[in-house]
Amino acid sequence: MGAAGRTGPGEGERVYGWLWRRTPGPAPVRVLLLALLAAAVLAACFAWVFPAVAPLMPFNETTVGG
Repeated sequence: MGAAGRTGPGEGERVYGWLWRRTPGPAPVRVLLLALLAAAVLAACFAWVFPAVAPLMPFNETTVGG
């Protein structure tokens, strides 16, 4: 293992590196664009993904109470 306890780049580092390399502009513009992308993904999850998956979750099936 290396000094930091890792042997090489992990899967997450490869994905973030790919995003960083593909984003145009200088570093401050890249940070802003990637923050906007993350906000858009989060908004899409709350608007469409989570409501679509909610009926499939067993949270409303309680076994306590009566």
